[in-house]
Amino acid sequence: MKRFYQIIGIIVVVSLGLLLIVKFNNSKQNMQEMHHEITNSSFFSDHEHKHSVSSKTSNLKKFSKIKIKVNEADINIAKGDQFQVKVIGRNIKAVKIGVANQELTIADDSQISNDDCKLLITVPAKNAVNKISGSVNEGDVSLNDLSIADIDLQMDDGDLSINNIEALKTSFTLDEGDIKITNSALKADTSNCKDGDLTIFASQFKTSVSLTDGDVSISNSKILDNSSFNLNDGNFQMSEAPMISYLLSTNSGNEINFRHNNYSGHFSKVRQHSPLLKVTCDNGDININ
Repeated sequence: MKRFYQIIGIIVVVSLGLLLIVKFNNSKQNMQEMHHEITNSSFFSDHEHKHSVSSKTSNLKKFSKIKIKVNEADINIAKGDQFQVKVIGRNIKAVKIGVANQELTIADDSQISNDDCKLLITVPAKNAVNKISGSVNEGDVSLNDLSIADIDLQMDDGDLSINNIEALKTSFTLDEGDIKITNSALKADTSNCKDGDLTIFASQFKTSVSLTDGDVSISNSKILDNSSFNLNDGNFQMSEAPMISYLLSTNSGNEINFRHNNYSGHFSKVRQHSPLLKVTCDNGDININ
């Protein structure tokens, strides 16, 4: 009988031990699952935070000048419904906007990464603004549907788009980026680009252009007054060329094709009482047809 109770006691102890082991394993698994859920939740929360994009629209009092000093942003200035600035990006608080003495100023904090920032600036009339000036370190700039007396922009890394713009005086300086001008009239332009192409389509202009490394393409356009293009390393192409005077120069080894005739080194064509287009290519061909 005594032996029987000993066996029963052993069975009870073993059963309790097995029960404790099962509970411990279940508890450990639950803790692991809970830790996994917390970790994933933090990851997605951080991911959403890092990739969250917000926007802010500011309706402003009247301004006639725009001054920009921006480190990172794509900027579009255009005719709209009112004097307004819309900022879109992850760090919109880094962008500071103000109006004083009818001048809109826009700047950002260069210490904060804001490479996905977009700025849309609108004015209610085509001729509401008479001057746009400033600099953009990294980002594209687009000007649309405006009539402006003076534009002066410096850009380090980004493309410049000019569409349906009338301007009395323009100055564009690009370190690295392309310039595209369409359906516009630039009456006194100076453009300098170290590394990038220039495209002009369906426009009127008087200009002085210098390109260190890049091509020029002009089509269906009118030259208002004497203009010059100086290309260090690049080709010059003009189609539907106007009946004006031309002075064309290339280094030996490069070609000049003028109205389907080939010339070497130099070519000139003089027409009385017409603008002169002067093109110099140090290392590149000239093609005008």
